[in-house]
Amino acid sequence: MKNLFLLSLFLFFSFMQNIEAKTEIVGYPTFDYSNETGFCIGGLIYIRYRPQHFEENVPKNLIYLSTAYSEKKQFGIYFDPILYLQNGRYAVSFPIGFMKWPSKFYGIGNNTSKENKEDFTPQQLNIQFNLKRIITQYWSISLHYEFNKYNILKVEEDGLLKTGNVKGSDDNLISGIGFSISMDQRDSNSYPKRGYLYCFKPLFFTDILGSEYNFIKYSLDLRQYFSITPKQVLALQGYFSCIQKDPPFYKLSYLNNYMRATTPNLFIDRHMAIFRSEYRFFPWETKILERIGFVGFMEVGQVAHELDEFTGKAMKFNYGFGLRYSFLMDDRFNLRIDLGFGGESGALSIGSEEVF
Repeated sequence: MKNLFLLSLFLFFSFMQNIEAKTEIVGYPTFDYSNETGFCIGGLIYIRYRPQHFEENVPKNLIYLSTAYSEKKQFGIYFDPILYLQNGRYAVSFPIGFMKWPSKFYGIGNNTSKENKEDFTPQQLNIQFNLKRIITQYWSISLHYEFNKYNILKVEEDGLLKTGNVKGSDDNLISGIGFSISMDQRDSNSYPKRGYLYCFKPLFFTDILGSEYNFIKYSLDLRQYFSITPKQVLALQGYFSCIQKDPPFYKLSYLNNYMRATTPNLFIDRHMAIFRSEYRFFPWETKILERIGFVGFMEVGQVAHELDEFTGKAMKFNYGFGLRYSFLMDDRFNLRIDLGFGGESGALSIGSEEVF
């Protein structure tokens, strides 16, 4: 893990060498609270720049580093550089993440209960490589590779994970390759006010690449943005994922990854459908207050083992509101504070950029 992290830093700073560009640095501590973590503290650092010979419409190169540690001794670190080449024609990213995160397992399905829980401690290393090629003004195609080494350090002696009947409850690794096709007509990557993003992405995990589990994951991400006024934006998203064959349980679709007030790990299964809406508003224009904004959001979603199990009655519902502070005004690079509520739990979280 340490060697991979140092290698990524070396590649990034080697690329930055001899490039004259204005560098923007944003860093701040983070904290949140949920039933799974208790209080959790950490930090974020963003470094952005655009080489001077690049056109203004080319997104800025970015290096991102985040850490988190909770009162329940959960630890995670994530490093993600994104580099644009040939005046934005190509984009390369190679995120690396490491987590040792004591968690709870509730079973699999859309009707699992918080009462039926068991404690376990997973440790995982995730490495990805993404290469994006711009085809036209709006169309692009990307190549993706993912490697995940997963170990379970501790389980309950009388728990379901101890039996070995849950796929992925043994120490294992997965390796997969895939591609994505995107149509992106947004006016900004960090804070879109108008336009849309449509993306289809299949990933193939196979023993040919050394994976111990063979499965295919398809995802479809549909986003639409409407500028109500220069200060108000309505953002909509539909996200769908479908998994063929039997993946390890930690690669199933997790509802809490997209619904901000859903208990972590409570609803997981092979397929997932999510619908989200968010109203974003920056009401002021004065120099002191123009950086402060607000959001209100609603989210509905469901996981299912078979596609024909999706029904309106089985949908879970979240809602909430949030505060935004723009560190960088040119493209609204925001600090995000969200408070979400739902039928299972509530959660407070702090992050950066919008969730979609």
